[in-house]
Amino acid sequence: MEEINHNYLVEKQRIINNSDKKLPFNLDVKIRRSLSWVKQAELIEDSNSDNRFLFYWIAFNALYSSKIEGSGSHVNEHDIYKLFFDKLLKADKKKRIFNMIWGRMKPKFVKLITNKYLFGYFWKFHNNELEGKHWEPIFQSLKSKFDNKIKHNNVAPALADVFSRLYVLRNQIIHGGSTWGGDRTRNQVKICSSVIGSMVPLMIDIMLDSPENDWGELHYPILDKKDNRLSDLTLVEEEVLIEKEVLDPTPEEAKVDENATQTNEEEAAVSDKMEFEEEQVEEPKRGISRTLRDIFYKIIGRK
Repeated sequence: MEEINHNYLVEKQRIINNSDKKLPFNLDVKIRRSLSWVKQAELIEDSNSDNRFLFYWIAFNALYSSKIEGSGSHVNEHDIYKLFFDKLLKADKKKRIFNMIWGRMKPKFVKLITNKYLFGYFWKFHNNELEGKHWEPIFQSLKSKFDNKIKHNNVAPALADVFSRLYVLRNQIIHGGSTWGGDRTRNQVKICSSVIGSMVPLMIDIMLDSPENDWGELHYPILDKKDNRLSDLTLVEEEVLIEKEVLDPTPEEAKVDENATQTNEEEAAVSDKMEFEEEQVEEPKRGISRTLRDIFYKIIGRK
């Protein structure tokens, strides 16, 4: 089986887009954005797990983040990616996610779930937010429930448990709760970086295999120069449009730039003239002052 990495996924996306079953616009952009971060994560050295984890999280965010009709601004982030997991697992006909969690990656998933520093209630307890409750009974209960979820093929809630642990580390890093490269978080960062680095490319591959599914609208849509939402451009057309917008100003913009340049040149010329005239005025004044000073010194007999 070919390794699922950035190059493999980019080529797969290209082949699909060149076929009759071209990817829908929103899905195409989601995957493109996600793969841009996957590429950067793969380029990072093994010793830099902090950055790798964050890049993979951004890649994950690009996949699941969607506009939810009628939701306003009060939708919980966890709820959004749980909806995404439901869609993902329905599309995963070969049960590849289940096989990853319960197969070769199982030891890492177990380490993830059994690490108390990745458990949100652990930190709530130490911040006095549990109202007298202790974190450990909750922790032990959820550990056993995770195993039962996998054994009974309840992959969606198990996947949510995994990403809730990843989310704890994400918050700790993003909100300045850890030192970059610090020893105290090394174990958690390495585990989380490995897990999310295996999960995200697999998610992209499953989405590429199921373009007919509704993967949601873009939360940050692509807009043209007049802020109109674009929805029917190919990626090639989009790249040309963006490049043209950057390099080729409109006639109105060009006229403004020309006028601005002319005005700046005129202002610079006036400024240079004024400075020259000031120098011509100041120099004689300094000469007169020196002459009067010399005459005064002669009168008082001072050399």
